[in-house]
Amino acid sequence: MASFFNRQPPMATHFLLEVGRETIVEDCLQKIIHMSKKAGQADPLKLPIILRFKDEPGIDEGGVRKEFFQLIMAELFSSTYGMFKHNEDTQLYWFNGKSMEPPIYFELVGSLMGIALHNGLNINVPLAPVVFKLLFGERPDMSDMLIWQPELANSLQFILDYEDHAKKPLEDIVCRTFSVDVESFGSIESIDLIPNGSEIVVNKENREHFVRQYIEYEFQRQCAVQFASFKKGFERLADTSFLKDVLNADELEQTICGERKLNFAELKDGARYCNGYTRECKEMTWFWDIVLNEWDEAKRRKLLTFSTGSDRAPVSGLKHMKFYIIKDGDEEEKLPTSHTCFN
Repeated sequence: MASFFNRQPPMATHFLLEVGRETIVEDCLQKIIHMSKKAGQADPLKLPIILRFKDEPGIDEGGVRKEFFQLIMAELFSSTYGMFKHNEDTQLYWFNGKSMEPPIYFELVGSLMGIALHNGLNINVPLAPVVFKLLFGERPDMSDMLIWQPELANSLQFILDYEDHAKKPLEDIVCRTFSVDVESFGSIESIDLIPNGSEIVVNKENREHFVRQYIEYEFQRQCAVQFASFKKGFERLADTSFLKDVLNADELEQTICGERKLNFAELKDGARYCNGYTRECKEMTWFWDIVLNEWDEAKRRKLLTFSTGSDRAPVSGLKHMKFYIIKDGDEEEKLPTSHTCFN
């Protein structure tokens, strides 16, 4: 990935980011967003990053970085800040155009994503995947809405597919105008999708235009300021025009977030065993039978998170993950432990 970015001068070594657990957002704003560059010097954020938590001894071999990104992303996407809208069904987030947080907070999210990409780290970015299309300047479409808001997408698709022969006309069925109702500080606000949209009824002739305007409003217009700041932060580290020449939006997501679809049979095939466990021993036969045949996807991902610190696979897939299962003594009452420092 290094070719995607400006290279550092020979004397550059690393960028040390020290943050407090209780002040993680404030520290990141100060040391990432408000960091000033000295004249004639490269942006320090483009150096390899090393993380340190204040008052905590330890060497960052990868695990500290991973924990940092988990903590900061969980904080920024929490309801405490209200920066993002959350769909509980899809467990995805999108930019909240009504957020009271200043644009620099969204710039921070973009910068963090750029830092992860620049350092070859996989992080959990719970934004709807359409964000990667928008970073490349591509238009969102119905497939993106289906991922972000499936019920809404189905309603829009119904409008597109409705045939009114021998039935009521579309305008009598959906009773929609070119406007959307948006909750704003406890009250409902009507927003026109086009000039005088609240006066224009959706019918068979203009329904495609309505759906297009609705999708563009949700993903772009209602959060234009927030997304622009997010993109500014990302492009501080990543050249999106160059990335677009070598990756598509799905590949960019996979590079940053890791593989979304996981094949746990590959994890079994690549697993290694030590200190008394073997691939053929009865304990491992029981273990993999439970993981592959009894557990659902959510539980398997929890196992992966416990074992590696992340519920995503590297770009190469689970088959190339260094996954060791080690017998730690003969005490039968001992609970499993994990070492994630090198993940």
